[in-house]
Amino acid sequence: MPILEWPTHEAFESESMDMPYQRGQRRKGLLEKVQDVETWKSDFLACKNLTLAQLIYFYLKQSKDGRLTPESTCYDVIEKIIKPDTKAENCCYMDTVMGGAKKADCMVSHWWGQTFKDVVLAIARYATGIQNPATVEKKTFSAGIAHSDLEKSFWMCMFAANHHAKDRPGHALADMDTLQRVISSMGSMLVVLDTDLKVLSRAWCVVEVYEAALVGKKISFAGNFTDHKILKGLTIPGLDDCETSEMGDRARLVAHYDFNIGINNFNQQAQEILFNGVLNEVWGMVVRSRSVDAMADLLQRRADVNGSVTKQRDTALTWACQYNGNVSVLEMLLEARADVNAHGTGEWSALHFAAQMGNDDFVAGLLAAGADACAVAQNGRTPLLEAAEREYRSIVERLLEANADPFATDIQGAAPVHFASNFDSAELIQRMGWKMGMRQSRIR
Repeated sequence: MPILEWPTHEAFESESMDMPYQRGQRRKGLLEKVQDVETWKSDFLACKNLTLAQLIYFYLKQSKDGRLTPESTCYDVIEKIIKPDTKAENCCYMDTVMGGAKKADCMVSHWWGQTFKDVVLAIARYATGIQNPATVEKKTFSAGIAHSDLEKSFWMCMFAANHHAKDRPGHALADMDTLQRVISSMGSMLVVLDTDLKVLSRAWCVVEVYEAALVGKKISFAGNFTDHKILKGLTIPGLDDCETSEMGDRARLVAHYDFNIGINNFNQQAQEILFNGVLNEVWGMVVRSRSVDAMADLLQRRADVNGSVTKQRDTALTWACQYNGNVSVLEMLLEARADVNAHGTGEWSALHFAAQMGNDDFVAGLLAAGADACAVAQNGRTPLLEAAEREYRSIVERLLEANADPFATDIQGAAPVHFASNFDSAELIQRMGWKMGMRQSRIR
């Protein structure tokens, strides 16, 4: 693996600074030279990422060495591990880590007062899509995460910034141009929510979220809440009332946004982004916990009924058709104008799942609400094929009445008509279009 000759912090200030080299070879691609040294500087900073595998290794190694406990905060990690380990070289922690540079997939915004373990688990949950807290923790610390997820890269200021730099006051990215360029280079942003939602009152976290939304980045929120009532009485302070670790940061940020868009406009937009993010994160939690009363409460608070509640893009409706057979839940979601044709796991629609589960009431309700009886999943399967294959006669009849196609084949060539002869009704067999000599299939 090539060793990078990273430029010193002082070199950043030189207009004549050249690009970093691999020994004996100019570094190509991402760090190709640009005319604007400030653009290059922010691009270079954006490359100081770490993978989920590196993050987990850091946690386990430092825990084994006795330098880290489950109660250690991110601030503790900076003061007791990162700063001491980088003092001699006067660099950021990522400059001490072997590996090539590339831009991160996701920027992580979090409060440094939060426990480092919770931040690691939130990132692992985001990378894997596993929602159950106990399962996430078990897989994270026992080599249970898929390699493709371990290789996902993240940018964290605590690892990417040089905490020994003295050239500017305040936050490590106090230069707004640099902050904006770093955020613009990221694919997305993850906001880690602590149980007390302290992150919502941290000025730099608020600014990071606002800037990410401004350039159209996808913003995800990850927290570990046990009760949706955390939203009760939730207020998000304006930037002028937020907290910072360094004196002067807040005043500079307020002055910046007051000059550019007006501080009241900034506060209104930032508060809306943050509140909706928390609301929809809690919405996903109550949907997965099947709490009907909590779902009703959050819908009244304008939770996004069509928002994704899983990594596979399941909505509350597609999730309910898989794991919640309560008709009152279906009625509540339909009343809230849930998209009946939204696709979730494997591009399956809610009707696919209802037909597969044999839930006649759900199928009837979805069809009445306008669900597409001919919806096709990623594997080519239709709701009618799911029902015919499992011999759910009443559902097959409903779908045929809704003009479902009995001859539509999946990627393996199976069609609903191939299961027609399994039914003991000559009328239904005829309606499905089966004739002597045609293929016959049985699920059992």
